[in-house]
Amino acid sequence: MSINPTPRIVTELKPKAGFYDYAAKYTDGLTEHICPAEVPDKIAKEMLDIALFAHRRLGCKGASRSDFRWEKF
Repeated sequence: MSINPTPRIVTELKPKAGFYDYAAKYTDGLTEHICPAEVPDKIAKEMLDIALFAHRRLGCKGASRSDFRWEKF
């Protein structure tokens, strides 16, 4: 049985103060999770396309996660 991987959604992590550091990641309430991310649709699609490409190219099985950094200029 072959399962085709499907990219799901882009989530934005927005620390409430400073940088997304260890404390922001592991302390409840220090980071806001925005789903779907507040990025242009074109950027979100490109992120999902790249994540799927990496998943396939690396030979991943099951679930995988890709992290991106995007800054609005």
